[in-house]
Amino acid sequence: TREYLKGKIEPAILDELLCDEYEVISTDAVNLLTWNRFDLAFKLFYLDHVGVNPALAERVYSEDIKSHSLGTFVEPLNGAKNSLSKYLESFEATYGSIKKDGFNSKMTVVPLSSSDTINNGAHRVASAIHLGQRVECARLDLDSMVCDYRFFYKRNVSSQILDLVASSF
Repeated sequence: TREYLKGKIEPAILDELLCDEYEVISTDAVNLLTWNRFDLAFKLFYLDHVGVNPALAERVYSEDIKSHSLGTFVEPLNGAKNSLSKYLESFEATYGSIKKDGFNSKMTVVPLSSSDTINNGAHRVASAIHLGQRVECARLDLDSMVCDYRFFYKRNVSSQILDLVASSF
């Protein structure tokens, strides 16, 4: 129900919902890798490489955030994330929490679009994929977000970086 989702998905997304009842499912996070969420590849690349080559991992991750924020490094639904360092700090906290306690469905649910692709929560999903976790998702009546290869290419991410992250996808 809408009440169940309150506090587990972003308020702006909750406000967009048209119905009161929604299906909640549990799935292996890796099942959420889809063509239209290529941004997960940037986050997975970061997680795969931060311990080996932190400078490269951060450079690649910064291209993801720069593309989404049009170079401002400010998250629209969360003004507290207003720099690359804040994004990195938040991502590391998310990853650490999921690593320590698993994906906590009492605190958060991944919102899915009407096509069963993630609408928000890419950092949570990437962390859960990297850790081999299951996630709880809500099937919602929302338009699909498209962050595919072309999205990043049109926002001037180099082919070199796009090819690097494709290997993580």
